[in-house]
Amino acid sequence: MNHAAHLGLTAASLAVCLGLLWRYMRRGFGGLVRMRAAAQSDARIAWYRRKAAEQWLVMVAAPLAALALSGHLALAFAPGAVVAPFAYAVWTHTGLTGDDFAFEFAWQPLLGLVALIVVLELIPVLRGKGRSFMLGEVHSLLPRSLAEARWTGLLALGAGIGEELLFRALIPLGLATLGVPIVWGFLISCTIFAACHTYQGGIGVVATGLLGLVLAAAYATTYSLVTAIVLHIVIDLMGLVVRPLVGLGLRRMSGRPRPD
Repeated sequence: MNHAAHLGLTAASLAVCLGLLWRYMRRGFGGLVRMRAAAQSDARIAWYRRKAAEQWLVMVAAPLAALALSGHLALAFAPGAVVAPFAYAVWTHTGLTGDDFAFEFAWQPLLGLVALIVVLELIPVLRGKGRSFMLGEVHSLLPRSLAEARWTGLLALGAGIGEELLFRALIPLGLATLGVPIVWGFLISCTIFAACHTYQGGIGVVATGLLGLVLAAAYATTYSLVTAIVLHIVIDLMGLVVRPLVGLGLRRMSGRPRPD
């Protein structure tokens, strides 16, 4: 493939994926309004099912195809020196290196996380009113039953894979190919990532933007997209599956209903 064709395919792939993302987000905002009003689990599960199908098409299949067509697929998973300038910027400003994102099992942090989740979910149960504290307006997305939790788990998996393919790989690497410095490519991508979560309100946008930077740092400093994907999946599973199920269990034990 000659240079001009490579640039053309990269630009076209980016444009198509961003266009699909825009359509996906617009449809999603309307769907969330209906989800807030939905009381029946069947209606909510139908929404989860449609959302999951769209998500895996737009956020997983499309970026994978775009990376393959533009010749960036192998580079996306092992970017090497391409992302080194951003890794250096992360190190100089935060002191973080790839070692800080290494996955090591330890009981003490795990038990601390479990305790934190129980406390956060127990507070509204003991008060008998109010919702669990969340960074952003995500309560309408949270499962209200084990059946719904299966679907939010699928959404968490799709987000972890797809959003990393799109926001941490395709957009920054594609922009770099088109002449945008890789540091700016990551910053632009993280800004788009945050803007896609405006349905969560101002706090949610800020929190998501910071999370995007952390995931970008994990990707660049470890030179591994798999590391960022695993980290993203774990975070989303905690928020969309584990915490809600813990809250449901505590409310059932206390005999108090779930707040709408």
